[in-house]
Amino acid sequence: MIEFHKMHGLGNDFIIVDCRDGAAVPSADIIMAMGDRKTGIGCDQFIILSAPKSADADIFMQIVNAADGIEVEACGNATRCVASLLMQETGQDAIVVETVAGLLHCAAENAGKTQIAVNMGAATHDDTKTFFGRDGYVVSIGNPHIIFFVDDVMAIDLEDVGPQIETDDVFPNRTNVEFAQIIGDDEIRMRVWERGEGITQACGTGACATGAAAIKAGLGANPVTIVMDGGALTISEKGGDIYMSGPASYVCRGVYAPSDA
Repeated sequence: MIEFHKMHGLGNDFIIVDCRDGAAVPSADIIMAMGDRKTGIGCDQFIILSAPKSADADIFMQIVNAADGIEVEACGNATRCVASLLMQETGQDAIVVETVAGLLHCAAENAGKTQIAVNMGAATHDDTKTFFGRDGYVVSIGNPHIIFFVDDVMAIDLEDVGPQIETDDVFPNRTNVEFAQIIGDDEIRMRVWERGEGITQACGTGACATGAAAIKAGLGANPVTIVMDGGALTISEKGGDIYMSGPASYVCRGVYAPSDA
């Protein structure tokens, strides 16, 4: 049996399993079975918590795609959820989440510890790459992204072009794909095709990468609101680092007991 928490950030949802007590890390098969929306519990990513490797961190977070069982480097929405969960547990207003991409400093922005700000670190900007006649900004925020600024995000057939760009040979580790529309100086509408997952309601690192690209290119204010299918995040650049602010929502806790266990 596997005890779990279910949380989401703007509809980007997670199963969170705490292995700090030495519980076995679920296999890729179990992760995909639990993540299946028809026959399991359902989630975009599966989050495994363990003791931190760094003395400067409070917890280590491993992120695995529920669709394919492949580990990924970063997830902004999951970081807020894990930070909120640990703050509720400890009573702290600030914690450090460790991932394979580095240390993420998180702070509560309300008394309930459900609105979380995260320093995502510096964004790395690469050369633009062209797909379907559009130039995309290549940005890393712990994981890879390409952002296309378009006149109308709803006119893009994301389900068609997303996987083509994700798996193109120019991205040896695949990439997340964002299409963004400038609504106003301080507001951008964005839709995302997540690497290994497909279309999701929101992507924290995608919002960060889009905000970083817009701020650097002079297309958006600092801070800027990134509006996604599931809701909005506030993205800002301070001292070279990208900050993300948004909600973390608790759904339920439960026990998964597969019939063949």
